[in-house]
Amino acid sequence: MDKNIKRPLLAQEMCAALQMLEAGRATPDQQKKILPYIVNTICMYHDDPFVKDSRETTDYYLGRRSAACIIMDHVNIDLGSFRKKGEENDRE
Repeated sequence: MDKNIKRPLLAQEMCAALQMLEAGRATPDQQKKILPYIVNTICMYHDDPFVKDSRETTDYYLGRRSAACIIMDHVNIDLGSFRKKGEENDRE
């Protein structure tokens, strides 16, 4: 892997929150903290993904940011845009 790639620091609190979320036992506080951690820290949503002279690192960061964009699209979607309960939204 490219030496320019920065990995997020592993915080015990966030690791615990992720594990509890995966197990279906996250507290309300853990649930509120984990999404911003995933989107902003792990996926680097607000960071500049472009690294001068390192296409590989840029591509890697763009992939991480793409995951954040998809997550935030789902978080921010108007649920009223679904035609009926349980139906998938057919928007592109």
